Amino acid sequence: DDQMWARFVRASEAKAQGSGAVRPPPLHPEALAAKLARKVFTNGKSDLEMVAGIYARTLDGAFGGAEQLKFMNCGWGDEEVKALAKVLPLARSVTLLNLIENPKIGADGWRALAEAIEAGGAPQLREIFPCDSGIKTVWPTSDGGALKRACEARGIGL
Repeated sequence: DDQMWARFVRASEAKAQGSGAVRPPPLHPEALAAKLARKVFTNGKSDLEMVAGIYARTLDGAFGGAEQLKFMNCGWGDEEVKALAKVLPLARSVTLLNLIENPKIGADGWRALAEAIEAGGAPQLREIFPCDSGIKTVWPTSDGGALKRACEARGIGL
């Protein structure tokens, strides 16, 4: 189905969703392979490896080549940001990350993102919009300033 495939190919684009609807983050290829390992394939391991390989190549091209990642109002919390943090090293071209209007993200999610940034994830990242408070984008404070420090150390600003 072309529409289903487009959802994965254009993983960095925001989708129109109802308020609070969760749009999952891209999975790291290893996480997808683990999920696939619990599925039954007609040709067993060879099909599993083929599907995992197709996903890894698609993620590399679509996510790895994206210049902007827009995950606004996706209903995300800590688990989704932790999953994003795991694939952030693969985001080799992204310059802007927008996570506003995801009020369920807490300290654990922000810390995971800070750790990914400190480790060099998204090497071209120059701007991040972490939180939204009305009309102003603000840095989260629940993480003790970890994300702000990580971004400042790399020259990533608002």
